Amino acid sequence: MESSTDNAPVFLSYERSDYACCIKLKQALETAKITCWLDTEAIAPGGKWLEELPKALAQARAMIILWGAASANSPYMEREFHAAEKLQLRIIPVIAEGQELPFHLTDRNAIFLEQGWDSGITQLIAGLTATPNQRQSELAWLHSLQQDLYKLYTPLAGDSRQRQKKFVTIPRNAINQGLFEHLAQRVAKDLPEQQQTYADIQAAFRQVPRAVLLGEPGAGKTTALHKLASDSLTLALNDPTAPIPLWVALGEWREARQPFAAYLTQKLGALAAYLPALLQTQRGILLLDGLNETPTDLRSDKAMQIKDWLQQEPQQRIACYVSCRDLDYAALDLGLDILRIRPLDPLRIRAFIHAWFNACPAANPDTAEQLFWELAGGEPVRQTWLTWERAGASEQQFWGNDDIPRADPNVYSQTSVRQDELWRQAVHNPRSLLKLAANPFMLSMLIVVYSGQEALPENRSALFADFVDILLTREQLADQRTRLLSGLKGLAWAMQQQNPAADWAVQTTLPRSLALTHVDGQTLTQAARANLLDTGDDIRFSHQLLQEYFTALTMADKLANQQLPIHSLWPAGQFW
Repeated sequence: MESSTDNAPVFLSYERSDYACCIKLKQALETAKITCWLDTEAIAPGGKWLEELPKALAQARAMIILWGAASANSPYMEREFHAAEKLQLRIIPVIAEGQELPFHLTDRNAIFLEQGWDSGITQLIAGLTATPNQRQSELAWLHSLQQDLYKLYTPLAGDSRQRQKKFVTIPRNAINQGLFEHLAQRVAKDLPEQQQTYADIQAAFRQVPRAVLLGEPGAGKTTALHKLASDSLTLALNDPTAPIPLWVALGEWREARQPFAAYLTQKLGALAAYLPALLQTQRGILLLDGLNETPTDLRSDKAMQIKDWLQQEPQQRIACYVSCRDLDYAALDLGLDILRIRPLDPLRIRAFIHAWFNACPAANPDTAEQLFWELAGGEPVRQTWLTWERAGASEQQFWGNDDIPRADPNVYSQTSVRQDELWRQAVHNPRSLLKLAANPFMLSMLIVVYSGQEALPENRSALFADFVDILLTREQLADQRTRLLSGLKGLAWAMQQQNPAADWAVQTTLPRSLALTHVDGQTLTQAARANLLDTGDDIRFSHQLLQEYFTALTMADKLANQQLPIHSLWPAGQFW
């Protein structure tokens, strides 16, 4: 987190071949009374630099990245950069002579030394000695969040050589196909619940300013919050009076003794200094993602801390949304209204598929309709619908009726016995692929697999297997499949074993140092390239359903080898 004092040091990140230039840079800054942190001088002989670097970053007010010819091949500079981003540090790229601004720094104003050493140093000193005001801090926060949102909404479909930085594959316009059920918070338990349904997320958020966003795994909770953040961000960038989206991932709040207010301050970084002003003027939209990802044995206490904080002045008047798995929220109460994401019905599945392919200019427009009918049961089901249509029925009737209409319109007289059976299988069979596609994340995987193979998998396990294979192939990692899957299974199982709580719920993150005791660094890097993992100081699977898939593979292996005693799944005290 950036310090508010001028005495806080500036962290110098560099590659060893640029050490002489770094020393020259440090001397110039210290002449201007700017304190610097340089590893070779700050770490005592025998000191463990992997322990000292995080401490130095936590105490720094900014980071200078000295980018030279060999910087792109330095894994340590990359780790330092991600750590600084996580702490919301101000990052200033200083580009050595003859070098270009690297892609991951293109969103930042850089200093190019090839334009003149003296002028570059003068510009750098001026930037470091200037005191940013609230608006500058807001803009820095918004630009950082904007980069995260850009990565999030890059669809996987398209050029197979394109590398995605994040693995969330639901395009921005597809989330609007969801249906949101609003349950108002009851002021007394004996009062009836007030319920209303919204057809799009923007309308739901406009009418419900404070709510818990609930849904099943893969329902699109995080994506819905990111949609709200994206819309709010666009307004806030252009209007200094607009509310600022304050995105906070709750899954990293693992310390038992850390109060919510302290964690919020940590995650907001430099913007935290202006949080009281944002709260007082109601210019904050607090977006708390993943309450279910907090440690299970601490979740109830952390939920109570959030509830207490939200009920205090002045924060009780700001907009706030908290995402959580539906099942995990059953034992919790934040004192907020509930917005529940309902499964996609067939017409919304169809709209979702079309929105997806419309977001990919290279896609064949006919593929969306072809995929939808494949999910529904193929060409015979489509012909059955056409018969219903000729009889005067609507699509809502075809997909929503409990039985075949015999009047207004009389469809029954127009269809064959075979068509009636096909309709029942398509609409009411719980094993129908449309039931699987009602989950947006599952539907996303079905789209990706179908786009790559032009065929649908036989079952859910095959879907995950095909999906993973496509991701590995796109990154030219297919020949590493056995090693990568082995490492990912071990990592998922390690997360499964981490939580000591009585209900044996699953932990969704591991500190990088602990993850490296189960998998090697190469596996982490390659899995991140393939969008299977999110890496940094903490390691997590790109989606919790992927974590559960790799855990299930490990369980199957252990069961086959008789290596899975029953007490490893259920505590002895909970046996029947």
